[in-house]
Amino acid sequence: PVGSLANELAKLAHSLRDEAAGLFGVFADWLTEQFAALDRPYDARKLALHVLMRSQGVATLATAFKDEAFLRREVDDIEDWIKALPHQAKKPPPITSPLVRHYVRHNPALHRQVTGSDLDERS
Repeated sequence: PVGSLANELAKLAHSLRDEAAGLFGVFADWLTEQFAALDRPYDARKLALHVLMRSQGVATLATAFKDEAFLRREVDDIEDWIKALPHQAKKPPPITSPLVRHYVRHNPALHRQVTGSDLDERS
């Protein structure tokens, strides 16, 4: 798993440790897009990181124990968990703090995460 590679490179303070860790970002971004496409924009990143964490743990244990049956069961469980998610996440409560509202309104990445939509540049 990528986690093992990133962990070992970090322990060695190897020059490629950031690039290896960056692979998590690629996976997390792709998974986030998939959950957003499933009408889960408000919690897409949280769900993506959960799947990434679980899949890395499963891969590590399946490799350590040389247990393909375990791997298959866990992948099935992950798939079942995804299928059981409600189709649409509840919209988060409105932001009432003027300071937080201002920060979200002027930070495109945070705005997208909180509202599920791109920041309107005219705001």
